[in-house]
Amino acid sequence: MTVSYIITPFFAYPGLVKFPGHNPRARVHRSSLDCGNFEVAAAQRAGRVGRTKSGTCFKLYTQEDDARVMIGSSVPGILESEVKAEVLLLKAISFNAVGRFDFVTTPYPEVYLDALQQLRAM
Repeated sequence: MTVSYIITPFFAYPGLVKFPGHNPRARVHRSSLDCGNFEVAAAQRAGRVGRTKSGTCFKLYTQEDDARVMIGSSVPGILESEVKAEVLLLKAISFNAVGRFDFVTTPYPEVYLDALQQLRAM
């Protein structure tokens, strides 16, 4: 979001992102994690300064960190989430071959099996 009424034309960007996560293979939820930011997000945040008036973005990390730590793009959300809701929805519309559904990014097979087992247990 660009806030046009902020007077200072400077933005200090630390290059870190905090996000919650889930490892469905290990069945582990993790709280917020600070990690190297994604290149796309860094470029987008830097672009916020100077959008409505001239400004400067100060990146608070070195070029070496930029090359070493920055990640090209984020992991697809379905690979970091449980798929119980998706499996339940597919079952509700009578799509019983859940493992054959053509997701844009296919979840891990063991995640499907785990979701089916948990739904059967309910």
